[in-house]
Amino acid sequence: MESEPSSLEPGPSRLPGGFETLAVSPQQQPAPLPPQSPVPKEGVSEEKSDDSDDELDEEDSSGDTATSDGSQAKVEGLLQTNYLHSLAKEGGVAYLNHLLAMAVPPNNSEVPDTSRVREWSFKDILHMPFVQKKLWMDACKQELDSLHAWHIYDLVDPPKGRRIIWNRWVFDVKSDGCKRAWLVAKGFTQVEGINYLDIFSPVVRYETVRLMLAIAALQNWHMSSVDVKTAFLYGKLDEELYMEQPEGFKRLGQEHKVMRLKRTIYGLKQAALQWWRALDKSMAAMGFRCTKSDAGIFVLEADHHPQSDCTHLC
Repeated sequence: MESEPSSLEPGPSRLPGGFETLAVSPQQQPAPLPPQSPVPKEGVSEEKSDDSDDELDEEDSSGDTATSDGSQAKVEGLLQTNYLHSLAKEGGVAYLNHLLAMAVPPNNSEVPDTSRVREWSFKDILHMPFVQKKLWMDACKQELDSLHAWHIYDLVDPPKGRRIIWNRWVFDVKSDGCKRAWLVAKGFTQVEGINYLDIFSPVVRYETVRLMLAIAALQNWHMSSVDVKTAFLYGKLDEELYMEQPEGFKRLGQEHKVMRLKRTIYGLKQAALQWWRALDKSMAAMGFRCTKSDAGIFVLEADHHPQSDCTHLC
């Protein structure tokens, strides 16, 4: 008798006509079809339709947002293109600064921190997006226009043997969101005895302020306050000072020239003293005299207005 095969695997089967079918192992068998989900009820289908409507609404809103973002990007692209065309046409230092700023693309770590605006430098402005950079550049131009309107400086050739004072830009954001920029001299580059002599400036004492407020309350005086904008620009210089041109705004074709200062600007050692001298002269012209006990108090003399009792606190 023939022995049964020891292997349990099925062998090929023979069909009529001499054809054989290959045996299929359990591993090679096709996976069963997933069970069909039951037909949803009417309530469930309505809920799904409502959800699909919400999804369509969200897609529409996202499409509108994408469209607005795309239009804004187009406007920024056009502004940047026009700016680059005018910059390339003019050439000069501004175009070179732009090429240097674009040579190395800024990383996310190089974008200035908006919470520390006063610590920014002019290079941080160059790393900003185009729209933000243009706003800060306009603020710098407004500062330079005010200096030019006050005749603060003259562009001259650098004299031999004279120290050139450095400067820097200081940025800030006002409470109303307005961006401001100031050109500030680096006073530590001044030399005592050559660039300045006296720097002491009288200031008002807090005790005097409280005393004047108490007297005004007891005597029913009328009080008003005045804010002098760009106060230090009123002071005239006695010394001959030369300062470099501001970064990013050197005059085209005159990059080698320096600024001959005629009035004080922020950052100079003698700026506060020269402002107080200009204030004292202006108050004297209006009939006020400074008290000896406190240099911050000016009293209107009776010779100018006999019936007036006025005190000015600076």
